[in-house]
Amino acid sequence: MADIVTSNEMQFNENALYHFRKKVTVNSILKSTLNIFAEARYKLYINGCLVAVGPCKGSFTLKYYDKVDITDYLKKGENLIEISVLQLVSLSHVYEYSHLTSVVREGGMVLSVWGNAGDTELQTDQSWLCAKEKDWELIRP
Repeated sequence: MADIVTSNEMQFNENALYHFRKKVTVNSILKSTLNIFAEARYKLYINGCLVAVGPCKGSFTLKYYDKVDITDYLKKGENLIEISVLQLVSLSHVYEYSHLTSVVREGGMVLSVWGNAGDTELQTDQSWLCAKEKDWELIRP
């Protein structure tokens, strides 16, 4: 299984948005699957196309990961994998966003990815680039 990564800019109990990216060279297109776990929410883009949003709903005691078929989004040569991860404050600390009950959140932000992109094994490690979105805020409807 892959490393669980976060950002050195991550502050506990903050609403924030982070962008992870990794360039991957694919020599041959094979059945390709990524397993993705993120807290609280993520969006997966491959070569600029939105591929998946998740993770599937869990609880504070039971966490799930998504298994995503990415075969149709890959091309031979260089591919860009991007994952935007939403960090939300813990429900136990701030009740302003308590209407977002379908999202498990504990106040931190982590990402874990493992699988393959074509003939290339892929997993999160310190080689993934990460940037925190600046001037971003969660607006209550």
